[in-house]
Amino acid sequence: MAEDLHLVGLQYNIAAAIFFIPYCLVEVPSNVLLKVFRPSRWIPFIMVLWGTIMTLMCLVNSYQGLVIARVSLGLAEGGLLPGLTYYISLWYPRQMQAKRIGTFISAAAVAGAFGGILAYGIQHLEGKPVFMDGSGLGLGFVYISFAYYGYADAITATVLFAFLAYFLIHDYPETATFLTEEEKTVRYADPGR
Repeated sequence: MAEDLHLVGLQYNIAAAIFFIPYCLVEVPSNVLLKVFRPSRWIPFIMVLWGTIMTLMCLVNSYQGLVIARVSLGLAEGGLLPGLTYYISLWYPRQMQAKRIGTFISAAAVAGAFGGILAYGIQHLEGKPVFMDGSGLGLGFVYISFAYYGYADAITATVLFAFLAYFLIHDYPETATFLTEEEKTVRYADPGR
């Protein structure tokens, strides 16, 4: 990517780090919006936005475009973890929340690790596609970004799951139709909450 975009000096580091500024700044406002718009609407919206931005990252062709894409990705992704943490806190007693949040964070770390390994493997394939060996457009990172992260992950999994989540997520235990009245009171009667 650094070669394809002609990045020099600290430009790659800046593009990688700039993601975290909007990511951190949007966490609290996103949870406020989660309460305003309801979890069943806000969480899928974040997921669709995030998946769409990941897909569009294949169109980046300059340093400025990369920085804009990374800032946009930070804005979109920043509300997901705190939003899911809040959502889990609505449904589970305190002693059961850590296991579920830990599972989510662990799955994200494992996915990131395998994504990096897969990207490395794609770059070092025998009989590389035209884009990967420096000929043609010379945009190997675009191929990886679109083929793996953009298409397979963002479009197929993230966006599809977001559309399903829109219909499957129940906002709050007290409005969930699948819980009995007794189950709803047991959740709120828990002293560890």
